[in-house]
Amino acid sequence: MPLCTKSLAISANCAVGAAYGLQFFLAPGFTIEQNREADGKCQDEVLVKLRLKHESKDDFLVSRMKFVRSFLDVRVSMNHEDVGTQEALRYSRVAVATEMELRLLNSGATNMKAISPQNESRALAFLASVMRDKLQMYPTTLAEDDAVLRSNELLAFSDHRHALIVIISEKRVAAFYGRLAEFMCPILASPRHHRLDAIRRAADDLDLFRFANAVHRQLNTRH
Repeated sequence: MPLCTKSLAISANCAVGAAYGLQFFLAPGFTIEQNREADGKCQDEVLVKLRLKHESKDDFLVSRMKFVRSFLDVRVSMNHEDVGTQEALRYSRVAVATEMELRLLNSGATNMKAISPQNESRALAFLASVMRDKLQMYPTTLAEDDAVLRSNELLAFSDHRHALIVIISEKRVAAFYGRLAEFMCPILASPRHHRLDAIRRAADDLDLFRFANAVHRQLNTRH
């Protein structure tokens, strides 16, 4: 860790502090309740485990495994451009691809980016389903955890409080994908010239708006 020094004249009883980037604090194990950058971008992540269907339930499993493994464990955020999110989206597109879409992938025409509005809708629904299953594995809900954190019953800097902040951050990301699919799937079923106007309705939800806009832009390069 780099050591930064600076000589200053400090009067008696003055408060002294230092400012660091969020990643500096997260590396040694600090937790941050509102883990957002200056531009509002949320840095929370959740580990998601994606799986292809068993061969007995998928006639195209062999074709899918030309592009992905049978499983993928990856940390996903609410940011479309983040590496882990992109990995999860690519995997999901393959997991739900039709025979024709798999042929398109095989031709190299898509580079495993957005294939079509229909495929992207199914991919988002696939991710949302996995996230819903993950949320059900927690013994408490996001609302219950938030209430405990706001109650100030937990000691500051205690292990219990740190753990709760981490769990809440995971749940926020998981819940986001449910909202994203609910919002985007109907939009992706509409004509292209109607999509942007519909996406603008999410402007009050910055995370949703940014992600939906990114999906729209990527699809516009092909459709």
